[in-house]
Amino acid sequence: MDRIDASLEVINLICTTLIFIQEVTKGSQASISTSTHLSRVHGFLDAFSDLCFSDVTGLLRDARVAESLVLDVYKSLFTLNKALAAHREAWRYVSVASEAKQQRDGRHRTSTITSGLDGQKEMWRKEMKHRSQLWRERASAGVRSVLFDSEEMDSLLNACDIGTDRLRHTLSIVLLIAGEPSPHYPSHSHSLQLGIGNMLERQRRLGLRPSENYRPLTGQLRKSVSIALPNKSLMKTVYNDGGEEIDVMVEVRPYSETPAGSIKQLAWYLSASSPPLAPFRQYEIRPAYEMLTLSCVGYMDDPTNARSLILYRSPRSHPWASDPPSLHNVVAKGWASKMSLSQRFDLSRTLAASILDIHTSGSLHSNIMSKEIVMLPRKLNDAESSPYLLGWGVDTPLRDSVAILEPNLYRHQTQFGLRPLPSTTEQDIYSLGVVLLEIGLWTTMSTVFKNLLETSPRFGTREERALFKKVNRVILDLAYSPDLRKEMGARYAKVVQLCLEWNHKDAIESMLDFRRQVVDVLEVGCRL
Repeated sequence: MDRIDASLEVINLICTTLIFIQEVTKGSQASISTSTHLSRVHGFLDAFSDLCFSDVTGLLRDARVAESLVLDVYKSLFTLNKALAAHREAWRYVSVASEAKQQRDGRHRTSTITSGLDGQKEMWRKEMKHRSQLWRERASAGVRSVLFDSEEMDSLLNACDIGTDRLRHTLSIVLLIAGEPSPHYPSHSHSLQLGIGNMLERQRRLGLRPSENYRPLTGQLRKSVSIALPNKSLMKTVYNDGGEEIDVMVEVRPYSETPAGSIKQLAWYLSASSPPLAPFRQYEIRPAYEMLTLSCVGYMDDPTNARSLILYRSPRSHPWASDPPSLHNVVAKGWASKMSLSQRFDLSRTLAASILDIHTSGSLHSNIMSKEIVMLPRKLNDAESSPYLLGWGVDTPLRDSVAILEPNLYRHQTQFGLRPLPSTTEQDIYSLGVVLLEIGLWTTMSTVFKNLLETSPRFGTREERALFKKVNRVILDLAYSPDLRKEMGARYAKVVQLCLEWNHKDAIESMLDFRRQVVDVLEVGCRL
């Protein structure tokens, strides 16, 4: 049996076990929410199986799909099946009694009642309902408590979410490599069940240009954006399109950094990057590999001031009038604003997951630094803020003869200076490593390099190589220093070191390893 057929067998076992759990827990406390959650997990797995394992059009049977992706799917399913082991053994145990009872009652089932895959699924559903009824009749209260109490159910639902998140991420990589199986599949309903609609739209838009109908917004801002406003700061105001008023946050993009021709493409892409409403989830559970970004309303052209304005819909979590701070602002306040250990792990994991999601969509950020990360609560009553990425980089023509040092403190060797090489995932991951270093030590790079920024705020091409070596040596020394290990632990320090030295030639292996060695490792620290 090959891995694809083995995976199909495992996913059928998982779905069968989920049906058993749903039937056994009927009528129990919180059974409705548990059943709804499990139904959506089951729906995800059914849609995943149809898309990936079908005999003719199964994506994982496509020769273009790397064996490493097939193996990753198998491992994710195996891990989820392992988490359901005790419940699986419960329905297997009752099967002997079930068959004996069927013989006594003359209720033998035959394989001729139904045919085809749908028929087999329906037959198994009926069989599991029968087994679960027998189990409820025979199981002692102690056994029921061990397998189905609230704590066990919470743990099981969490395992289901982790498993489906990993499968969804791997599926996104498969779709990036192999493309959609047809223009009409996955269908809208399948995309909702799989939670990949937003990702698919971002992948589609990468190779396309916006239509002529996608034009600058022509409404008015209630509060004018001052020319003195620091470049790329985020300002909160209200946009009126002539009929509706929308609370927005405005990002300033000077023409010198984002040419007018590039802003249209960027805003159009970002408008597809709005986080979905997550219909797959019953609870407020954080998806493990999602990009946190504000919903882009569009852009305004301001030729008088040689700039464009990107408008983001202000989240409901930020109803007040103040402009949100950047991560750089928060860290620069020093120890008075220092987050707890688990908060810093959560902040770092969210950033890493955002970068992974960007790369999985086939895109790059190309301008990651703490000043381009805005801190906002996700929900209205959240006491803690989460990081949202701004300041996406675009290719710009070389005009200046000198470069500004501060943004280059976050840049990979191939991106450093005036003539960077084409953007790569390694550049994004290196920049992430520098930001994670800031979070771990709770100090900004502008503080670390204060003297250098005072003596050499700008530099030319002749100084590039020597200056990068100097900056990079200090950053690596900090990453390997006892201070970072004492502050955040050895595993966090290892993540920072990996990011700063990331070098993967295979794009697929890079994404899978980044998920395992960076995002998943940081996830463990969130529970501290």
